[in-house]
Amino acid sequence: MKRNYTQGRDFEYKVRDYLRSKDWIVRRAYASKGMFDLIAYKDGLKWGIQAKSLTSNNNRKYLTPKENKELCEYAISPTVDYEFIEWKQSHRCPVMQILKDEFTVIHAYNKFPGIGWRINKKGEWKDLNNV
Repeated sequence: MKRNYTQGRDFEYKVRDYLRSKDWIVRRAYASKGMFDLIAYKDGLKWGIQAKSLTSNNNRKYLTPKENKELCEYAISPTVDYEFIEWKQSHRCPVMQILKDEFTVIHAYNKFPGIGWRINKKGEWKDLNNV
């Protein structure tokens, strides 16, 4: 059985690779200590994505209460200077960046046989189809 970190990282890669196959530019947060695991850009859209894959998820849309609160608060009133830590191969270490963009809050979750998507608009979650 995979450790939680490895399982979560693998799911983040699955989400990243899926979006890249749809021509999104995607960057993954290193160690995922912030609000978003991935940030994605396409055609003027800017998504901040929280990806969740847990063995106990059983295809449920799962976020911890703390994560849900942070994401809903951000969706209602985005903060300006968001910190994002990613691995920079050229530096061979994690690098923190200050992002000035506002992101649409997206929740990606494991859903057999693929990925389920939700969007947060003004603090409320709605299913998102056709990603």
